Amino acid sequence: MNHQGFTLLDLLVSVAIISILLTVGVPSVKATLRDAHLTTLANDLLGALILARSEAIRRGVTVVVCKSADGIQCGGSGWDMGWIVFVNSDEDSPPVVDTTEEILRRYEALPANYSLAANHNFVNQVSYRPTGRSNTMGRFVFCHDQLVKDHSRALFVSISGRARVADDENHNGIPDWRNADNEIVDITACSFNAG
Repeated sequence: MNHQGFTLLDLLVSVAIISILLTVGVPSVKATLRDAHLTTLANDLLGALILARSEAIRRGVTVVVCKSADGIQCGGSGWDMGWIVFVNSDEDSPPVVDTTEEILRRYEALPANYSLAANHNFVNQVSYRPTGRSNTMGRFVFCHDQLVKDHSRALFVSISGRARVADDENHNGIPDWRNADNEIVDITACSFNAG
């Protein structure tokens, strides 16, 4: 009788090949998923900023994007706890959501291991005037595992109110910008202390 099947050697070689493929492939898949998640999170904030600017222009009133831990009022320990977009019709400063002011959109806290930091210009909020201009210019940085700088995305907001995702012109996985001397500078801060 002739039996067809796997020998122990065939099985060991197959397991070794599968182990090698998993060792090489799994980190790549994890990195792809992490990068996709960072992009999604950055696009959520970008969408909030674009919404606030367009609604300020359309309604002819100030619209605010502010950090919000509860989705009802501005406040909380950080942007990564969530944020809201609301019509600040009485233009109070710091902005407070009054009972007559409409919350246009709520955004939940970021998943574990993700963070969102803003430089000192946007510690608590970004306000858009009816002209579409923002109260100041600055940037936000999204990170995965704060200590790893190449796992990040950055957004810039200009004084004109336009928001954009930072480029990675030198293709090193770190968002960057051009300084006054037109040199490419990596944005490496996943948290801002003094700005």
